[in-house]
Amino acid sequence: MESIDDLRGAATLASWLGRPCVDEVVVRTPWLVAEEQDRSAKAIRRLFNDCGCGVGMTAFVVATTAVLVLQLSRHGWSWAPVGTALLVGVGAAVVGKLLGLAWSCLRLRALLRRMSGA
Repeated sequence: MESIDDLRGAATLASWLGRPCVDEVVVRTPWLVAEEQDRSAKAIRRLFNDCGCGVGMTAFVVATTAVLVLQLSRHGWSWAPVGTALLVGVGAAVVGKLLGLAWSCLRLRALLRRMSGA
């Protein structure tokens, strides 16, 4: 990325779903010092490649654990609470993944906007 047009082009690719995976990002904008160019390139690469899995996994673990603890404390041990906890956990994982993707998209667009001075 060397110009405002490059940053705007990257911003158009920064979609919520269907974001491209990038292997290498090089920032050569003349208005940023070398250290900031390197830091920005790493952040852009990380955000473009973010899949939301971290947030999804956290949501799965928290939801599954919470439902299991609540169900087992009320009804005692059986397989039904385990199945319920897993179903709720999978639903929470999907929602968490989508929220993680949306959050990284917002952060990526904000970073690109900051870099362009807009």
